[in-house]
Amino acid sequence: FVIMSHNLTTPMVTPNLTRKQFSQIVFPSALLLLVFVAYTLLEHIFALSLDTKELPADAIAFCVCWTLLMISFLRGAFTSPGLVEKGWYRRYPEMYEVLKQKYKQYEQQMQQQQQWMKRFNKEQHKQQEITVSINEEHDNDDDDAEEELIFPENFARPPRSHYCHELQSNVLRMDHWCVWFNNAVGFHNYKFFVLTIGYLCLSSLLALLIIVYRLFIDRSIPSEYGVVNTLCLLLTFMICSFFAVFASMHCAMHVWQMSKNLTSIEYHKFAQIKAMAHHFQLDFPDTHEFDNGVFENCTKMLGADMWLWLIPTKPSFQSEDGYRFVINVENKAKIEKASQDIQNAREQLWAKHKLTAAPSQ
Repeated sequence: FVIMSHNLTTPMVTPNLTRKQFSQIVFPSALLLLVFVAYTLLEHIFALSLDTKELPADAIAFCVCWTLLMISFLRGAFTSPGLVEKGWYRRYPEMYEVLKQKYKQYEQQMQQQQQWMKRFNKEQHKQQEITVSINEEHDNDDDDAEEELIFPENFARPPRSHYCHELQSNVLRMDHWCVWFNNAVGFHNYKFFVLTIGYLCLSSLLALLIIVYRLFIDRSIPSEYGVVNTLCLLLTFMICSFFAVFASMHCAMHVWQMSKNLTSIEYHKFAQIKAMAHHFQLDFPDTHEFDNGVFENCTKMLGADMWLWLIPTKPSFQSEDGYRFVINVENKAKIEKASQDIQNAREQLWAKHKLTAAPSQ
């Protein structure tokens, strides 16, 4: 679990536009663009109609890819990423016991911080009341009361989960907020996100090849085109070119992260730690505690049944539920040792420049 005190500042795209509002614009726009691309190819390239009895092979291939893309896209957008339940820790006794100990330490740290900030606080008497109430509440608690301890809603979260401002909740194994989905990408819909960018890349490349081949190589379509036809084809070519570049970049990135069992948030955090280790000229292992090998990592992201990885069906996870994850003990020991080396290097730097921590009183 992670003790947390998240920033409640709403993410902004522009000074007057929140990320949530931007997502509400992007999602229907993306849906319309995908429909427009399919319309252009079927109408102006293949010239299909209700009387069409046979479809060419390239039309069948495009329709299959586009259908899988749309299903993945809609399922990712409308599937809950997995919101952390209140009191989740009660189902995991070992984690609950550790969390109670951490909560006591957290209270002590908060009391020390309150004492340190008294000189700067204009409402000193209010903080004293809060401190006294905390002390009285927990000094009188017995062992039975501790078993019924309910933590503040924003105090703790399961491993790998993070707070989503748009959903106003912690999300299980959160990867990121997707403006295309207008939804967070997390434990339950990450598979649909990966399939969406994968099929988007494939569909866009296929559409580009079909347009170029049929217009300039095969010349199997009528050459008489008006303004509307030409504009539709030109816009489709531009849209598919953008989607092909955009999706291929993200697809490559997420395939690599998936092979390492890393979320986007975790990847950026590890990149920061590696940069810090490089700054102190220390070695940092290219692994982490959830890394159990490429195939095993993929099953943790896409589901246990590899035959269903490319089909937009609900993934099944046998050993993980979003709250507990399989830990690689050896990798965890490597990370802890490297982290301790970094901390030691930082403390040596502080001592060299005569920097000390703030006093506790």
